[in-house]
Amino acid sequence: MSKGSPYRSAEPHVPAQVVVTTGTDIPGCRVTQLLGVVRGIALRRPLADDEAPLGPFTAVRQAAEYRMIEEAKLLNADAVIGMRYDSNEIEVVAYGTAVRVEETPATSTRT
Repeated sequence: MSKGSPYRSAEPHVPAQVVVTTGTDIPGCRVTQLLGVVRGIALRRPLADDEAPLGPFTAVRQAAEYRMIEEAKLLNADAVIGMRYDSNEIEVVAYGTAVRVEETPATSTRT
């Protein structure tokens, strides 16, 4: 039975922050690994008569995106690219492709 490494540097990579973009590129980075599709689903609730119409819609989109990011973290993703929303009367789904990235060396344009 393996106890694992006592060295902190041997711990699995867990990103503190997951970058989310609707694009396929992240400036200053290159995709090194595709981890798969991730999604987050949030259920809509009926609006109260006195409720501002956009508030709950924004909240349900944020909840779906949060759940998508949590799924990406489980895969040790650095980013989610190609993020989109889809919805119907019952639910909102946030989805995209979880990826690992690495920073590309800065190229100087000075001469």
